[in-house]
Amino acid sequence: MHDNQLLIKSEMASLAPCEPLDVKTQLNYFVWNDEFLTTKPYIALFNVPEGIDECNFETRPGPEETIHDMRGAEPNFTLDRHAFCIRRARLELDKFDRETVKREYLPWVERFLMTEIEGASEIVIFDWRLRSSMDRSDLADGTQVDLDDTSVCLGPVGAVHIDQSDQAAAIRVQRHMGSRASNLLNKKQRYRIINVWRPICDRVEDWPLAVCDGSTLSPPKMMVVDHVRRSHIGEAIYPIYDSRYRWHYLSQQRDDEILVMKMFDSEQGVAARRKYN
Repeated sequence: MHDNQLLIKSEMASLAPCEPLDVKTQLNYFVWNDEFLTTKPYIALFNVPEGIDECNFETRPGPEETIHDMRGAEPNFTLDRHAFCIRRARLELDKFDRETVKREYLPWVERFLMTEIEGASEIVIFDWRLRSSMDRSDLADGTQVDLDDTSVCLGPVGAVHIDQSDQAAAIRVQRHMGSRASNLLNKKQRYRIINVWRPICDRVEDWPLAVCDGSTLSPPKMMVVDHVRRSHIGEAIYPIYDSRYRWHYLSQQRDDEILVMKMFDSEQGVAARRKYN
């Protein structure tokens, strides 16, 4: 449950939770075009006026890759080494309307992260999302949803990306941390942008989330893309394919299994400062 994630579709049998299952698939990557030597890539995340392109770049399937199942090896993954980890925590909550999320779920997430993120002294939540892979045939072809509206349930994202560029992370700090932003941006304090992803059903049977080991990222292959919203312009990163990327997912993820993912880390000395998903 959160904003802008890539999910992979795989056909898999109903397995017991302890049985790992690697999956082979193709992921959609940014396609290079020489026009980006002088023009910045962008995508508009709202309904644009007629005659204006909502996006000026393409993504296409790369070569077949193996998505390695983390099942049975969950303790091996850490935020500093891989930019993601699996944690266990149960939350008894049977509805996820906006008021319940704000009143019960978000405070729970704050408490959870304070205990799980090493060195954390404060948690500030700036966004939340519901996602579903259920049939969205009620939407006409080409229909866009306004990502500024948290009441909209979003479908899976179909391209490899990182939610926050370095500049976007700094802008987030300025927008949400007020007078304390300068200390963070001047590297007097470490700050991280963390996503928390957990099922709100019993377990994930379809469209599991794929994450890339942050230590295998290749900075020259990362394209900074403007994400244009009605309220502001942010930046995300869309990678070009590289055979060195190593992908993972958690098969049959249960509602007490929480995937914690790092979008940005101001600490330069860690092996993984961010991850693709």
